Amino acid sequence: MKIDQVYSEKITITPLKKPIDLVCNLPGSKSITNRALVIAALNSGNRKTHLSGILRSEDTEIMVDCLEKLGFILSVNWKECTAFVSSPKTPGIIPSSNANLFTGNSGTTMRFLTAMVGLGNGTYKLDGIKRMQERPINDLLKALNELNINSSSENNNGCPPVIIKTSGWSGGYARINSEMSSQFISGILMAAPFAKGETRITLEGKIVSQSYIEITLNMLKDWGINTEKISDREYLIQGNQTGNRFYYQIEPDASAASYFYAAAAISGGTVTTPGLGTKSLQGDIKFAQALQLMGAKIIQNDNSTTVTGSEL
Repeated sequence: MKIDQVYSEKITITPLKKPIDLVCNLPGSKSITNRALVIAALNSGNRKTHLSGILRSEDTEIMVDCLEKLGFILSVNWKECTAFVSSPKTPGIIPSSNANLFTGNSGTTMRFLTAMVGLGNGTYKLDGIKRMQERPINDLLKALNELNINSSSENNNGCPPVIIKTSGWSGGYARINSEMSSQFISGILMAAPFAKGETRITLEGKIVSQSYIEITLNMLKDWGINTEKISDREYLIQGNQTGNRFYYQIEPDASAASYFYAAAAISGGTVTTPGLGTKSLQGDIKFAQALQLMGAKIIQNDNSTTVTGSEL
């Protein structure tokens, strides 16, 4: 899918005539949507899962398309922001034994599914646009190979297209370089609970985007899937797990919320964002706390944040 954007040469911005007073029902988080789609698919051997609040974007549409090519059954209503995810009555975690997946320029789709298809039984190819073919993925491939999942770069350059030849994920031990992308780690963390045996991973190097790893861990916990954090750099994940959640509400995008919080703070107005509160999985919700330190008034409960501006 290609989205063409056309912008005018000039944009006129009209100043506010009065402070804003808004309740913003924001679209869902992209990073949470794609994680939820993966976890729901992997857990779909149990029963159908209902996802609410999903975001429609190029990345999430690509994820849905790839999961369908892997044999999962998805009924998506983008207008209503809902998806139902299930699996046909076939043996194995991954319904299709062979698949060619086009991930476009979606990094989460490429990285999450490269790990996920290691649970299958067959050969899987994952490719993307030219830019994707320039994005390194070798650290993830090395980790999968340490787990005895035959993983390679088709052009031997450490970038997509990647080929995964697998007869299943038995468990094991892997080291993974955590300096390149936290998505490599999240991909393994989401797939490992559905392996046949115990998986242990050690992170090497500086950990980038730790907050996104925490999102993954907290979402798995929400599903009733256990991961043991032995230390900041080591995780132990038992295999053969099944989740106990079959309805999941996806949080609004906290990054998008930050612009409205800032507008309230600057204008002396008030903005409320339902669905984003003290229990938010997203690190960007802390932007509201930063505004509070600058003089804005913040009211938060578990599932809502209100920002009221004052003299900053």
